[in-house]
Amino acid sequence: MTKLIVVLISVLTSFISFSLPTELVDQDDAAKTVRAQELLTQARSAIGSDKVKSLSMAGTYRQIMGDREMGGDIELEMMLPDKFLKSSVMSPIAGVEITRIEAVNGENAWMDTQNSAPAGGNVVFRMGVNGPNASADQQKAQQTFIRQDWTRLLLGVLAIAPSSVSLECSYAGEAEAPDGLADVLDVKSKSIGLTAQLFLDQKTHRPLMLSYQGRKPRVAMITRQISHEDVKKKSPEELEKEMKDAREKSQAQAASEPMVEIQLRFEDYRSEGGVTLPHRVSRTIDGQISEEWQLTKFKINPALKAEKFEKK
Repeated sequence: MTKLIVVLISVLTSFISFSLPTELVDQDDAAKTVRAQELLTQARSAIGSDKVKSLSMAGTYRQIMGDREMGGDIELEMMLPDKFLKSSVMSPIAGVEITRIEAVNGENAWMDTQNSAPAGGNVVFRMGVNGPNASADQQKAQQTFIRQDWTRLLLGVLAIAPSSVSLECSYAGEAEAPDGLADVLDVKSKSIGLTAQLFLDQKTHRPLMLSYQGRKPRVAMITRQISHEDVKKKSPEELEKEMKDAREKSQAQAASEPMVEIQLRFEDYRSEGGVTLPHRVSRTIDGQISEEWQLTKFKINPALKAEKFEKK
């Protein structure tokens, strides 16, 4: 028997509460913009962002998708000001290892997956609209999602944005944080359709959290036992159509999900080579933990090559 495994993940898209920011009164937009820039400058100084030209962070992660929990190794590499790559390894089922790569190179973004299948097996992995049948609009949406995700992460780690992303920042007020107060910034980018709020600790000036709206991701996993005779009966095109139909059904279901709050939290700050960086990054979706990284290996200004960030 030949085992065909199809993994589809659609819509790329400690619980401590923060209060809503206090609404500002009698402060014009220009003053809010100036205040936001002052706070970002303080955050970069507290982190030591100006010392960073390139950065490598690695560790382990766990990800909860539906009723499944997976984990593995993760590595993030940054070549400032506009090159970023994330590589993560997961094992959705026993004996199958999938390496997923998401990269940004200037205004371009791309994704790739590599997998190892057990003997006699065939594994097909699809993440979002990443596939040969994706339309131009779907590919563009995927690229925009990756650029949004990296922009949010960079704001939380170094309080900066990629040079290819134009940001509008405005002071939104104060919010109660676990250990005091946080300054809240409204962050927007028209070019990549990003809207978020960045929370900065008033005492340390370091990023605490970034909040934004999104849809819950959905996971569809199809595992079938197919005999060699069945394989002979079905052409590669027919098998691909079955997967395409399942993917489109999953995406349609995901598109109907309501918008919910998603939070990126940055915790356990420690100094690495004179730069203060979070060693734990987590994502919650509608109040439920979705993803958590434990970062243990850091390299400040490693010698990275630009070719690494180009799509192969």
